[in-house]
Amino acid sequence: MKFKFSPAYIYLGIIILAAVVIIVFTQTEKPAALPLPADGQTTMPDDDIHKGIPKDGAPSSANVQKEVVMTIDSLKNYVSKNQSDTASMRKYADMLFAAHKPAEAQQYYEMILKKDPKRIDMMFALSNVYYFNQEFKMTEEMTNRILKIDPNNLEAKFNLGAVAATMGNDAKAKEIWQSIISKSPDHPMAEMSRQALARLK
Repeated sequence: MKFKFSPAYIYLGIIILAAVVIIVFTQTEKPAALPLPADGQTTMPDDDIHKGIPKDGAPSSANVQKEVVMTIDSLKNYVSKNQSDTASMRKYADMLFAAHKPAEAQQYYEMILKKDPKRIDMMFALSNVYYFNQEFKMTEEMTNRILKIDPNNLEAKFNLGAVAATMGNDAKAKEIWQSIISKSPDHPMAEMSRQALARLK
């Protein structure tokens, strides 16, 4: 069984995790509603975070998009003048990738990796770009590069299985995922491997 490519699989690590996991199996359950604040407040707080958001309800797609564009533009200007600030460059690249601009994000990830060739986080980010572009051989090469530096990196091992499954090599994917489960049964990647194996059946 060949995995179907879906960009939705590759965003979790970009925004939430330090180590990016290429394939995240989406859940069909609707997330539970967030609880109300402890003080029972139901209106929009009046602070810097919520400034500019309408007081009478949730932000609209228009004002959210405007804020995102402004943030991206601000980061772009800052990064162009501060090429040595790789933290801001990474933030800018991540935002570009999340905004469906993988080619632009890629150039900044590569710039950071050129400055520090052992940055595993940049290798994960680039492997995401390759995967997004369906360049699976390049994804595999970058993932193997991570494993040369950190042979026990379970996120990279999981990703290697995901790439194998995407390319139709179910046997290789199963072998990798079963190895993760047997060697590190309590690790989060073991649970993801169990879910991945279940989807291959």
